[in-house]
Amino acid sequence: MGERVSLGAAGQRLGVSGGDIRRAGYAKVTAGRLEAWEHEPPAWLRKARARKRRPGPRRVEVSCCVCGTVREVRPSLVQDCTHLVCGPCSSGKRPKVPSRPGMILVRTFDVAGYFDGYVHRIATAGERASVHRAAALARAAFLNAAGEPES
Repeated sequence: MGERVSLGAAGQRLGVSGGDIRRAGYAKVTAGRLEAWEHEPPAWLRKARARKRRPGPRRVEVSCCVCGTVREVRPSLVQDCTHLVCGPCSSGKRPKVPSRPGMILVRTFDVAGYFDGYVHRIATAGERASVHRAAALARAAFLNAAGEPES
């Protein structure tokens, strides 16, 4: 029987973790077996090495458009937003809506956990109708409130 090598040391020499070796079904590793794996890696070792080479999750820096607070987040969380506003600033401030006809500002709460995301885009037909209904209700409420006597 050859000299035994710890799983951690064997994993370090092979470029994988000791847990990868254990998951492959080996509780003990000898020096001879380790040299054989180095010379001709089995399928489980090739797969474990491929997993280790995968790039980690990318992060991008995003900043609040009001105060400039910077955080690192996954790009997929903020890819649809044109503006981001941090939690403390989101209570009262928001980006300006462009003054083009038909443009709306859509707010998404808790994008990336700390920011609220805003998107400027052209309103759909349903959204335009909804805005007109809301404006009509507001006008009616304002006109009715003006005619009521104060108590």
